[in-house]
Amino acid sequence: MAVFPQTRLVRGALGATLSHQFVDADGEPADPSTVGTVTVAVTRSDGTAVTVGAVAGAGTNARTVTVDPGELSVTDWLYAAWSIEIAGTPTVVARDVAEVVGGLLRPFSEVTALDPGIGGAEDVRRGLRAVEDTLLAELHRSPVERFYREQIRGTGRETLRLHWPDVSEVVWCNYSLGGSTVEVDPADLQLGPGTRLARKGYRCWPSGSEVVEVGYRFGMLAVPQDLADNLILALRHHLGLLKTNSAIYRAETVRTVDGVVMSVARAGIGVSITGNDDVDSSIRRHAYRPALVA
Repeated sequence: MAVFPQTRLVRGALGATLSHQFVDADGEPADPSTVGTVTVAVTRSDGTAVTVGAVAGAGTNARTVTVDPGELSVTDWLYAAWSIEIAGTPTVVARDVAEVVGGLLRPFSEVTALDPGIGGAEDVRRGLRAVEDTLLAELHRSPVERFYREQIRGTGRETLRLHWPDVSEVVWCNYSLGGSTVEVDPADLQLGPGTRLARKGYRCWPSGSEVVEVGYRFGMLAVPQDLADNLILALRHHLGLLKTNSAIYRAETVRTVDGVVMSVARAGIGVSITGNDDVDSSIRRHAYRPALVA
């Protein structure tokens, strides 16, 4: 299963921040200044340093740093190493990962403008992220550009298969060989049909226990309009499932006036994906279907 960072920043965002909540032994918010000064070092997926502002925050509140819009010009993963100065030496005590995404299926303000009564702000924001995760998993492709870091066992052949289709660019690539790391120039790689990645010049990838690591960008050229429209239907259904005291969202069957009992479509049961026919239809229409190879 593909795993993405939970923190998301939109490409080119103004005033975007990275944050970390320090906690005590019981997991409760704690004040790190009682131990020492907090600093943070942020890097890209390839190890390049990212320039951020000074650490802000006081007391038991989360510590934050602002990321310059110029540092968010491309989709990537950002790694934040949070340190506390202990006995005069900065010591890394926490590590976070954030993702810079190419965009959203629909901004929060658009969703609430189209459906003002859909729910509270925090619930809607969390719900949007959950629905986008569901769509990504079921489509097996992304409607917006995203970055992914993948490790693949070497095949000993000319071609590897990446997890995601619609790859637009390989940002970096390396593989292990005899205990050493070999860097591969992205210019020496060639994207093939579907999810294939080959080395130019008919050169083979390592085999056996050697691991190839690839950082690449992928995503559809544009968000399909029907997916964007049906996002609100999927969100409304998701938020309704959180209302455990609402019988309509817990019902498994419905009885008509003449006594006929019918099953209610539920997510993951039978052919239903989300429990909403319109949303499911959009997903099936745009889902990635790899070509069958004999």
